[in-house]
Amino acid sequence: MTDLIREGDSPTAEAVFVSCTGLPTYDVIAPLERELGKPVVTANQATMWALLHSVGEKALGQEQHLLVS
Repeated sequence: MTDLIREGDSPTAEAVFVSCTGLPTYDVIAPLERELGKPVVTANQATMWALLHSVGEKALGQEQHLLVS
């Protein structure tokens, strides 16, 4: 799976979005961000951010980039 995410990256991309909700991506987000040098956002992660934002909370995984305030 991480190979597919790497293939989806481009030197001109500011971030990488992983749209599949069926992939177990939580544990690979921070390592891929370090490797690629840019934020990696997954559909499940963005959904949780939106849900938490709607109730006035924030969440960020350890060593992950913050894309929303």
